Amino acid sequence: MIREEIRALDPGMPVSLETLHQSVARFVQRPRFNTILLSLFAAMGVLLAAIGLYGVVSFLVAQRANEIGIRIALGATRRRIQSMILAQVAWWTGAGAVLGFAVAWFAARYLESLLFGVEPRDPMTMGAVLLLLSAVAVAAGWIPARRAARLDPIVTLRQE
Repeated sequence: MIREEIRALDPGMPVSLETLHQSVARFVQRPRFNTILLSLFAAMGVLLAAIGLYGVVSFLVAQRANEIGIRIALGATRRRIQSMILAQVAWWTGAGAVLGFAVAWFAARYLESLLFGVEPRDPMTMGAVLLLLSAVAVAAGWIPARRAARLDPIVTLRQE
């Protein structure tokens, strides 16, 4: 109906009609794609960090197998061995979190153009990310710590 009225006034005038919802969807299409892409890359980064941390902790446990075997032979409990390994994971995670937080704090102003509705230095967001990465680090260190606690001291000491 509106198109016909405009064509009656000027047949050469191009007419493009769309709803507000369609106009807004077209406007936010590119930022939405960027957000999805960045979220996917972030999730892949967290997964790779967890796999890498798992590998490093497993390697460190394997290197300390004799020490762990001696500790178990001398009466250390499984819980104590797990706590020892997880304490090391927590120490390195804490050091990395402090360094990462400092870098993120200074790099936040460069990311400001990519953010919508979130302040670059939002304490809730930074705290949530810190909790997420800490949980990933503990989860990645839990399996090698459990494996270290189940080492048989006789088998471990004979391998030397």
